[in-house]
Amino acid sequence: MAFDGEKALETLLYIANRCPIKDIYHIVKIQLFADRKHLERNGRFITGDNYIAMRNGPVASNAYNFLKVAKGENVYLLPEMINTIRDALEVENFSVKAKRSENIDYLSQSDIDCLDESIAENGNLSFAELNDKSHDSLWQEADRNNEILFEAFVKHSKNSEQLRSYLNG
Repeated sequence: MAFDGEKALETLLYIANRCPIKDIYHIVKIQLFADRKHLERNGRFITGDNYIAMRNGPVASNAYNFLKVAKGENVYLLPEMINTIRDALEVENFSVKAKRSENIDYLSQSDIDCLDESIAENGNLSFAELNDKSHDSLWQEADRNNEILFEAFVKHSKNSEQLRSYLNG
């Protein structure tokens, strides 16, 4: 699945509007665990984002760039996308504020289910708890600051053989 920028923004808004701790770290980790659930159940990530093995765990690269844009940092994106992001999200220090409601039409029921479960499971965890949870074998086997390949996510899923068989058709 190719990355879907519009869906990624609506996903960030969905999380930011519901997450009890509204900081960058919680939002990107909630997306990570929602994507892992969605992959295990449906064979794809919610937005098709790529993950990087950063110091504090795996991070969805494009979603993180969107949050940097909302913080006012310069990121290479199309000017209309930058404006759309800044109209939707604001980041002060590390605190994320949604400026509008998400457009639910971009999200499937399976997307919503995985996002809601991830928010419920991870939304109130401390930084240390989320950090420990996201530094599992997937992260440990990845090269720091490099992309974690989709196949690595499949390998580290709960039903990896079944999922691999499904994906290979």
